Amino acid sequence: MKKISSGKILLKNIKHMENSRLRDNDDVSDLMGDIEQRGLLERVGIRKKDNALIFGNRRVKAFEKLGYEDIECDYYDDMSDDDLLITNLAENLKRKNIGSIEIGRICKILQNNEMTNSEIAKKLDITKSRVDSAICAYTVTLNTPFEKLILFGNKGPQRKGIPE
Repeated sequence: MKKISSGKILLKNIKHMENSRLRDNDDVSDLMGDIEQRGLLERVGIRKKDNALIFGNRRVKAFEKLGYEDIECDYYDDMSDDDLLITNLAENLKRKNIGSIEIGRICKILQNNEMTNSEIAKKLDITKSRVDSAICAYTVTLNTPFEKLILFGNKGPQRKGIPE
């Protein structure tokens, strides 16, 4: 992934892809306050060819809620959908509150796209056993009442994240 330029993008033109975070109702009020006070400290990442959001989902949500029309971004060269998923997950692993089920969901998508657990681990710079256990955590929730939480991010009122 190589940054090729910087600029602004209209929020309505951002293509939202699969995201490692399942927090559709994520509270971004803390981030909104920070943006109002200090401005945007880190630009969002956009794939140039199709305006797909690589990273910065919470920042985009905060800007939308604040009523902005555009956001500062860095454009990156063409990358595959798998590379986009890996970059998004890698960024979220560095941040707080991403659970094993969320990690496992993305790893399972990558696994279904013919990537081995060892390859996934290497690209994410985590151990293979962490990939294995995350996929297991995700898989055991399938065909249970928790599946809806995983597939649709519907956590109900006052819930943050998904239960482990």
